[in-house]
Amino acid sequence: GAIICGDDFECVDIIKYGIHYCEKDVLVLQEGYKKYQELILKVNSKIDCDNFLTLASMAQEHFVNKGCYHKVYKIGGIARSFLQKFVVGGRTMLNSNKVQIAKGHTTVYDARSLYPSALHFIEANGKKGILKGKAKIIPDDKLNKDFLDAQDGYFVLIKVNKVGKDREFPILSYVDKDSGVRYFSNDMVGKFVYVDRFTLEDAIEFQEIDYTIIQGYYFDEGRNPTICDEMFNVYNTRRIKKKEGCPTQLVYKMFSNSAYGKTIMKASHGRCIYRKAEDVENYISKNFDALKRLDCNST
Repeated sequence: GAIICGDDFECVDIIKYGIHYCEKDVLVLQEGYKKYQELILKVNSKIDCDNFLTLASMAQEHFVNKGCYHKVYKIGGIARSFLQKFVVGGRTMLNSNKVQIAKGHTTVYDARSLYPSALHFIEANGKKGILKGKAKIIPDDKLNKDFLDAQDGYFVLIKVNKVGKDREFPILSYVDKDSGVRYFSNDMVGKFVYVDRFTLEDAIEFQEIDYTIIQGYYFDEGRNPTICDEMFNVYNTRRIKKKEGCPTQLVYKMFSNSAYGKTIMKASHGRCIYRKAEDVENYISKNFDALKRLDCNST
């Protein structure tokens, strides 16, 4: 009914057309949403997308359900703030941080599933998996490599005294105070760097650094290895489903690629609490000291 025809003209009623378009658009979105929910429930019957705001939250719930975080502690406060400094994003740089002129034929290599692979292969001192237990402060008399090597994991602030071997793709990096840009550099002498076990061991082996340990945390309660097997299971199942042409392979891909997201969250200074209208006053009376403000515009 949107086409209007006359004796010598034909035009469109844009309002009718717009209404028809929007109705169809909503119907398509509705069917897509239903299928999305159905596929996720097929992969994990305990996960309903209605209960989650992000892909990372759903992926985290999947691995929690599988026991990957059993005896693994959530970290908050000062320890969380300190450990947040060890989160370094993907490296983006050319050789020696210089412009490169490609000559002749070039090839682009795209490695797949790097984050899932890291979770599958994570291992130290013969123990696989995610660190269990509480983060403990390293005593002043234990700020040495011999003590740290005996632990399941550690995160330390070091001062770099010497870089014995330069590399075209350096291991250590620093954040420029003026630009906020992170640089991977060989020019690290005198700089203070936050390094975990694997970064420090690589810097010692491949760049022969000399360093002083300033402070840090260590873990000595073992590792939960479940993530290693479950991540391989998710990856392998996805490979099989993709070969079969089954759309659930996208859910397995989503879970594997989003698994780490909730483990490196920044500090949360508040949260939204939803209550039924009849329960609001009772909730406020019991939690008034923890409320920052009441949004009076909410209905």
